[in-house]
Amino acid sequence: QSDNYFEVLSPCIISSNCNTVITCKYFEISAQSVSISNINFETTVLAQCTEKLSVSNCEFKNAKSGLGVFTISFCADVTISHIAITNTAQIPGLYICQNSTVVADHINIHDIPYTLLACDGCSTLKITESNFTKAEKNGIHVSDQSSIEISNSLISDTGYPGIIVNDSQCTIRDNELRNIAQNSISLSSSEKFLIENNTINNGGATAISVERSIGVINSNKITKVQGNGIHCSNNSDVQITNNEINDASYPGIAVISNAKVAIFKNK
Repeated sequence: QSDNYFEVLSPCIISSNCNTVITCKYFEISAQSVSISNINFETTVLAQCTEKLSVSNCEFKNAKSGLGVFTISFCADVTISHIAITNTAQIPGLYICQNSTVVADHINIHDIPYTLLACDGCSTLKITESNFTKAEKNGIHVSDQSSIEISNSLISDTGYPGIIVNDSQCTIRDNELRNIAQNSISLSSSEKFLIENNTINNGGATAISVERSIGVINSNKITKVQGNGIHCSNNSDVQITNNEINDASYPGIAVISNAKVAIFKNK
């Protein structure tokens, strides 16, 4: 515990077998290569300009300020696994930015008074087997020419859209989205997107909303939404196949504003 700032400047391995907690004003990682495991952080953590970073079995909480609770910026090769983020100020739980490349699994981010995960600045994220629950804003927000692949994950109980993608590419496959106050999935200006084999239940607005985008919506199960099941608009070009839509308050599939849509084998 300290009132100072800490910076990791040299390549190293930081690990613990005795439930170590690090509490300080700010913890920054800027060394070329760092591996961190089994540490509990009660502070804001920033990793920037690292060429290889591995973080596993860590918990992040009680961050008071910063761009995000755990921010990854200008990092080339990042692997994060089995981390938990909760109980923070009004900042994203996990923030990936500035041309970073991240592969993640078993991430648990919950009870955040903001967006759970944000990815922007031409960054690339592949994430699987993770949970994003209870946010006042978005579950996952992707923007600014970034790319995300999310699979086998849960997104639930968010005040804003569960997944929102702007000017970026996405593959959203084999996930569950439930109890989303607004649109469950919202895409804008996304080329070659794929939304496939997701389960969407109990949405406060439209399940899947697409505008100015090109891609495929296939084999999703949509139940109990207060808007459309699928809504395509603003010159989108979309193939909608093999989806099952039940109990939508508005038309199951809506095509408006010069959208071009092929619709086959839906129920």
